[in-house]
Amino acid sequence: MGYDSNVSLKAVGSTSQLKDKALLSQSIENTAGAYNLELLDSYGSELAWDFQGRNTTAASVRGAFAEIADHYAVTLRIDYMDAFTDPGDQTVFYVGPGADVEYAADYVKAISQHVEGLMHLVADRGLQHRLVADMLERTNLEPRLLSEFLNILNKKVAEEDARQERKGDQS
Repeated sequence: MGYDSNVSLKAVGSTSQLKDKALLSQSIENTAGAYNLELLDSYGSELAWDFQGRNTTAASVRGAFAEIADHYAVTLRIDYMDAFTDPGDQTVFYVGPGADVEYAADYVKAISQHVEGLMHLVADRGLQHRLVADMLERTNLEPRLLSEFLNILNKKVAEEDARQERKGDQS
């Protein structure tokens, strides 16, 4: 009987606060076995694993690893592909406390790539600036809003960096 799914799992975001990486790894490998996932490879220093599964579904895999992610307070990225899916169409899930941030980051990355493509159209093909401005206006993405967001983000990052610096000085 062959395998019907491939699953890749990786801890994402900040893993520096994770107290016992070995215990997390063991929990993941034990859970994988209980869900008919056979370990293909483990990348301990990266907290990443590759599995092949039998009789698995994306929902069951997501549920199993969500419990571990919550227990260890770590965010996991799950790439799931069944045998019937085109290799370019894998399902990506994030589970754990930072899942919403990771999903948002994926969306922001996609938007960034689209904006970069639009910039190339304007620069390389002489697309009329007014057409681009009208298109952006219809999206409700106002330059002022984007600028305010970046200013707030930069301020929060600077505050966090200053807190970390003060914390380091007190040690």
